[in-house]
Amino acid sequence: MRFKKFWTVYKTLINVHFGFSAMKDLYFRRRQRLWELALVALALIISIPSIAFVFVNFAIGILEFGSMVGEPEIVLSVSIVAAAVTTFTFSLGLVISAFYFSEDIKTLIPLPLNPLEVLTAKFATIFTTEYLVLGVLILPLWIYYGIKLGEPALYYVKALIGFVFLPVLPLVAAALLAVVLMRVVNISKRKDLFTLLGGLLLVFVMIGGQLYLQMQAIQNPELFMEQLLAQTTNFVKLFGKAFPPSVWLTRALADSGVSSFTNLLLFIGTAAAGFLILLLIAEKVFYKSVILGMEASRASRKKAAGNVEVASRSKVFSLALCDLKLFIRNPSYTLNGLISYVLLPFLLVFQQLTLNVSLDELAGYFGGFHPSLIIVVCALYFAVMGMMSSMPSTPFSREGKYLWNLRSLPVSASQAMLAKLVSSQIVNILGSLVGVVAFAVMFKLPLLPVFAGCIWGIVLSTGTSSLWVFLDLLRPMLNWTNPIKAVKSNLNVIFSMVGMLGLILLVGSRAAHHLKTGTLTMMLVEFSVITLMVLALGYGLWKAFGENAYKSIV
Repeated sequence: MRFKKFWTVYKTLINVHFGFSAMKDLYFRRRQRLWELALVALALIISIPSIAFVFVNFAIGILEFGSMVGEPEIVLSVSIVAAAVTTFTFSLGLVISAFYFSEDIKTLIPLPLNPLEVLTAKFATIFTTEYLVLGVLILPLWIYYGIKLGEPALYYVKALIGFVFLPVLPLVAAALLAVVLMRVVNISKRKDLFTLLGGLLLVFVMIGGQLYLQMQAIQNPELFMEQLLAQTTNFVKLFGKAFPPSVWLTRALADSGVSSFTNLLLFIGTAAAGFLILLLIAEKVFYKSVILGMEASRASRKKAAGNVEVASRSKVFSLALCDLKLFIRNPSYTLNGLISYVLLPFLLVFQQLTLNVSLDELAGYFGGFHPSLIIVVCALYFAVMGMMSSMPSTPFSREGKYLWNLRSLPVSASQAMLAKLVSSQIVNILGSLVGVVAFAVMFKLPLLPVFAGCIWGIVLSTGTSSLWVFLDLLRPMLNWTNPIKAVKSNLNVIFSMVGMLGLILLVGSRAAHHLKTGTLTMMLVEFSVITLMVLALGYGLWKAFGENAYKSIV
């Protein structure tokens, strides 16, 4: 591998990934849309200290418990395991997106670069992203631990070295799984289905493990504490079962002397060996699997485009169907768009099951809600889930540079926008119904208010989604090379969240007022007015500005 070429590719990928050149040109040279920069800066100023504060408070509780049983270093072990699980979970999607669905792959493959240079540059970009996340989550915990226990300066040196190598092994595991998986599923021509199912399975396994521990701790607290206290000298090993190398790093940070450096070298050596194995394996199968994936992707796009051209159905329905197919074929979009519909009901339902409250008691509690309140909550659920999926707030952004395909078709702006709205609402309605029906059955909610709430939710979410579609039409994010940026780094998603938060606060404040005054029936009248206002606003914006906005985006 030639370091100079690797470094050049890495700098280019980092520049493109974070959009440094584009931001410099837009915000500092042309001085346009400075309010976006201010909004992002404000969000970072508020969110980073807040997140760090939450994790430090968590560390305080763990540290106090560890000190009580004579093992304060368990806070290090817990943080290392949590970092490993988080890195593995998110890295799987990042690796698949960066290696197999990123547009820059088509540019890199023809260049005079060997696979090793491309691989290392891609992985280095992912590492950089992981460091930014772990820096907020982990470093405050380790600094707090060092200050609290009065650790010497050498501790912080070891902590910095350990932090550098911390995400290596989880990312290696995720990358190996991604490379092998994509190699196999490309051959089977079922890569999208397998990738989606694999991602969902991983999420459920992790949640299932967490829920199992939670049930043990909450349902049988005395027994759980007895089992833990029986391990008073092996807490680090106990947590290390989830990620064995965490024991080495914990001992390297907590201990002193020769054993400390021995454990640190073991951790570094294991991480380095894992990364070398990854490069050797990936180099053998990387290009072939990528090329196969590109061929399959081209075939899928041609087939999808052909379906739009020859469809005998209406233009809107044909475009919506095509949009759905393209959405499903990209795991980055699919996982991000569907996971909220599956994850939120799963977490909420099973969270309730872990409490020391019988299902009949919960059913009686929820069944005691006023029908008007059930209607409002069900309707808001549809609107909130539509926003969380990010589908309506990124429909044109997801097209990227292929938006010209849509613009070349004989369809009007209204038809294009309506098609995007229809595809988003198909996913939202089906996904939201799953959650509402699950809650209704489990908590024995009365059928009529639930049914009315679902109908109302479809109407309300149509109005809110039309606003998000228009927002993305007004300012689409098209200059991405990695598809995950279209949904994860898109300010339109943040704007839709802010708008939805405002709607929730408005409805919530009015609901609280009517609960206090006992006029819940009147709440439905106000909610009707709010729903009509949202629909009217969405329709008005489409009618007044949709055509011009559609013409100006390309």
